Amino acid sequence: MMEELRGSETAARARWAAALLGSAVVLIAGHPYTIFYEGAGAGVLRAIAIALLIIGGLVAAVGLAVAVPLLADAVRSPKPVVFLLVVACVLVMVVLGVIMIIPYGNLAVLMVLGGSQLAYVEPGAPAAPRTARVRVALPFSLAMLALLSVGMLHSTVWNPAAQVPGLSLAEIHGRLDEDGPTIGSIMIGWSLFWGLLVLAFPVFCRFARTPVVATTRRVVLAGLLLVAMVGYGQTILGFAMGLGLGETFELATVGDAVPGGAIVVIVAQFAVVAALFVGCPAWRPRLEPVPAGGP
Repeated sequence: MMEELRGSETAARARWAAALLGSAVVLIAGHPYTIFYEGAGAGVLRAIAIALLIIGGLVAAVGLAVAVPLLADAVRSPKPVVFLLVVACVLVMVVLGVIMIIPYGNLAVLMVLGGSQLAYVEPGAPAAPRTARVRVALPFSLAMLALLSVGMLHSTVWNPAAQVPGLSLAEIHGRLDEDGPTIGSIMIGWSLFWGLLVLAFPVFCRFARTPVVATTRRVVLAGLLLVAMVGYGQTILGFAMGLGLGETFELATVGDAVPGGAIVVIVAQFAVVAALFVGCPAWRPRLEPVPAGGP
């Protein structure tokens, strides 16, 4: 029995350590667009970026403190496989940090995160009522719709107007269309894909029999991951639009001139961090028993 308790505590500690260290990776490496942003409001966004770096460092310190007993057990373990597994986990965290900086790499990280988290959250728990799942899913659909709207306005209205101030939006998009319909096709396809997903999420939660959204907690986790995917995914649209503007109007830089895109990415960061902690199990460190007659 004690071995089972010890094992469950170790598993909970490992998942909390992974959540803390994963959150640190996202907070530190998940917003290169914010750090290097030089458009309107750059001072405010840079201050936010610095604050996120500091918070990420503190979260990393807490994560390491939680993970130290696991590392100590691994070092003392007579089985080299345990030690190698811990080393592999550390390397994974480093690799994830590098991938987060690579353009669109954050989406790959989200795919892995979603699959791993949804596989371990409330295994075997009874399914929640369908109406309850829909009520929980609707706010996330609204959040996705809001992020999608802000991202689209940023990429198609606010940023082009700021990048090419001498022309009207009609003239800007007319020039872009002359160079080819690629940008317009991407925007239409992007809007249709995510618009359908926004509508489909609560419907899926209502009728799906899969355990992926069987409980309200799983619905929350799935909703947070989808919000993050919408937010980080806006960088694809923003990059395509910025590249088109740069080539068509021979701009010196294709970076954003307004903060809409950076704000969307920051929201996506917090959604990922929230998803990591929502996926953690309840855990209280095991207290050593006090001997009889002790203080």
